[in-house]
Amino acid sequence: MKKFLGLIILLFSLMVWVIPQSSEAASNVATITIYSDGSGGSYGTHSWISVKNISKKNIYVGKIKVVPNKEVTVGTWGNKEQHKGVWYNLEAYFSNNGAKKAYSKRVSFSKKISASQLEKANKKIKQSSNDTWSYTNNCSTFATEVWNAALPKEKLNPSSKLKRYVGIDTPEGLAKAIKKKKGYATKKAIQNVKDTEVTYYNTKKKKILKLTLLL
Repeated sequence: MKKFLGLIILLFSLMVWVIPQSSEAASNVATITIYSDGSGGSYGTHSWISVKNISKKNIYVGKIKVVPNKEVTVGTWGNKEQHKGVWYNLEAYFSNNGAKKAYSKRVSFSKKISASQLEKANKKIKQSSNDTWSYTNNCSTFATEVWNAALPKEKLNPSSKLKRYVGIDTPEGLAKAIKKKKGYATKKAIQNVKDTEVTYYNTKKKKILKLTLLL
């Protein structure tokens, strides 16, 4: 009888331990990755994030619907004539196409996130003050803010000479911060996209527009 009761207690203990673990894993809907290429000049090249849908349902990343197993990159740009601000899939296109693939010295860090964490990231992506670009609100500022909004416990604090002296974030500073994270990756693969998948949200027309010029 004692052995039987001991077995029941053991089984109950295993159920209590296993169920929350499975529930937590099931609650993750996406993998968010922050990238930065700190090479190229004193301040680096570019920073951005990507979100991959790991659920069985469609999710939204910013203004873009993302189907299961699909990844979208999100970053801000100040040198694109068509739109200055948030672009979707521009980094994915540049890193996979052309004679010289872009961001070959990129580093990254990834984490799985829940629907509520994704919503916090989306709030930052869709924030009107982020759909812009300036020296004090550049691509590395945007990527860091989105990441930190979703994952405050994995907060990144980029540091560089420019940041210390004049308060400006840089891809070089963000790359250094990413490298301090255990398990960071070098040159992580990014899903390829067609040029027709490179888009931005036009606030005046209130709709998604496609890339027309690589300028």
